[in-house]
Amino acid sequence: MKITAATPDDFMAIYEFVGTFDKLVQLPRHFYRVMLLHFGDSVFIARDHGAIVGFSLGFVSQRHPDVFFMYQIGVIGPYRGQGIAKELIRHAEDYAREHGCTRMWGTVETGNVQSQRFFEKLGCRNVSGPEYGDVVVENGKRALRDYYGTGTNQILYEKKVASR
Repeated sequence: MKITAATPDDFMAIYEFVGTFDKLVQLPRHFYRVMLLHFGDSVFIARDHGAIVGFSLGFVSQRHPDVFFMYQIGVIGPYRGQGIAKELIRHAEDYAREHGCTRMWGTVETGNVQSQRFFEKLGCRNVSGPEYGDVVVENGKRALRDYYGTGTNQILYEKKVASR
């Protein structure tokens, strides 16, 4: 198994990969093309014998240059529990650190308990607060109401990017 930065040619494979998940929003093909053309060095792919088994898509925020925003991460079923998602995050953290980021943010839908546990295990903390949107409490956790305008509430997680 090998983790590498994505290349622009990977956009269609990533688009199709994301389409296999129930909990990830598959965005239009051109979104992945644009992301890989302009932010590909911060998009990572885990491959096993050439096949994509996991990926993460993130970028350095222009509005908050000390923040690396993890937009999507996923590992296919048979490969879960093997530390692949943690390695993808480690690659993203290394990238973030090299680019001056001190924090990593990510959002998780309030109904996605598995992803919440994953982020919490990584040492992420819930920073959902009024400075980021309208705060609600759902399932005992603070979240941001309709954060993406899709009708779902999101928990905003933050992880400190440790210096090496």
